[in-house]
Amino acid sequence: MACLADACCEIAEHLDLPALLSFGATGRAFHLTTTRVADDRTRRSFQGVWPLPGWGRGPYWKRLGDALRPRRLTFSYCGAPPDSTCLLGAVLSTQSTWFLEFEMTVAKAVNATPCVGLVDARAQLSPGQLKSGKVPRDMSRKGGEELAVSFSPWSGKVFASSLMQSRPMHLGQLPRCCIASLNWSSLDNSSNAQNAPIKAGVLVAGRQLSFYRGSTNGQWRSSGVILRDLPDEVIPAVFMSSFVGFANVSFLNLWPSPPDVECKECDLLGHGLKNDWCSCLESGWCSCSSSKH
Repeated sequence: MACLADACCEIAEHLDLPALLSFGATGRAFHLTTTRVADDRTRRSFQGVWPLPGWGRGPYWKRLGDALRPRRLTFSYCGAPPDSTCLLGAVLSTQSTWFLEFEMTVAKAVNATPCVGLVDARAQLSPGQLKSGKVPRDMSRKGGEELAVSFSPWSGKVFASSLMQSRPMHLGQLPRCCIASLNWSSLDNSSNAQNAPIKAGVLVAGRQLSFYRGSTNGQWRSSGVILRDLPDEVIPAVFMSSFVGFANVSFLNLWPSPPDVECKECDLLGHGLKNDWCSCLESGWCSCSSSKH
């Protein structure tokens, strides 16, 4: 039996994942061996990313696979859905380099658009919220003590709560909810911008945060570094606040490097912020009391 177990381990180590799963289905002893091999292989292959505590069911490799599989995260087609934060289900180490790619379609959005961004993994979330991946508020505009930041690829607006520890430079005392504008042209007033799919990207690299906007034909532009000194661990998320209309936000992929921009010289012109961070309440975007004024 010892020889059989050693042989099973040796065989399992040389199989790809589909073959490994088939091998594990042939018997209980094989199943335990293949589960261990699959879990170890997943941890080695995805260092710096792991499933959210309480997320999913089954062994480690399946929970992480479910968290990172391409899927729709937010869908709304009528009425005014409640403000929410939809967590991806995975935790990322900000010491590594990760690029998250999303695709978003919005129509008849009269006062807001969905945003994508990050939440500090230390945020105070209930076991039910961790398990479901749903938080009943926009954490980037009504968060707690930990950082949450989001951006809209259409308007170029960036929202952040509890920015004190991750601001790009010393700005003195900041309000709980802040807003700034990326140095991009807004697409909100474009005739067909909201009806056509648009891609949004979030880049975490060396504890720094950058945003990307892309077209469906693969042309990207970046914001440059917007925040530094990120928390050690973050949770990617989709944010909804005061939204009315049709919205479809899908997670497409997690990459270990950012995409190429169309023109590096042109891209540099759009780096940074148009204005300093200011209070959401003063700008009329605060969701703590009402929608955009």
